[in-house]
This record gives sequence, structure tokens and C-alpha cells, in this order.
Amino acid sequence: MLFAVLFTDDPRKLHIRLGWMKRHLAFLKRYRKEILVAGSLRDRPQDSPKGALWIVEAECVDRVKELIARDPFSRHGLRKRVTVRHWNKAFARKRAI
Repeated sequence: MLFAVLFTDDPRKLHIRLGWMKRHLAFLKRYRKEILVAGSLRDRPQDSPKGALWIVEAECVDRVKELIARDPFSRHGLRKRVTVRHWNKAFARKRAI
């Protein structure tokens, strides 16, 4: 199944993003077979990130929640809110990116 995960960051905790970025990227690389797409969300390209979006392929929502819990950003309190939704691609034959 495919899931879209929308993260909203705590704006007071940008220092966590900066301090844990290398470990967060290593985490994403380790789970790249499941976390198909990942990236920060901003109002404008030059702004600080406001959150992030993942597209995850997993057996169930519990696995998605497990991945979220393992992410260094989540473990260290960057995430203010997390929303997980089932995602159905409109164009099934196209790649996620």
C-alpha cells in the first residue's frame, strides 16, 4: 500500500533539523525501499522548512508509524504534527517521481 505522510514542524525547533540532518538523511537512505519520496516543505524556496512530505510503500499503517518513530527528527522533537493518509496514485503506470 502507498501512504502520504505530512509533517508539520515546530517552528521553535529549527535547531533540531540543523543538528540532526546528517542522521536524518542516513535514516532516509537506509529505508529508501519503503520511503519512496521525501523532502521538506516551504512557503518559498529560500524560506526555512515548515515540514515535510513522504510517500511510503508499506504493508500497513503500523509500519509507517514505526518508520516515523525511528526518524531522528521525530525522536528529537522536531515534528509538531504528523498526518498519515492512504494514497492512491491517479496515474498508476507512472513512477512516484
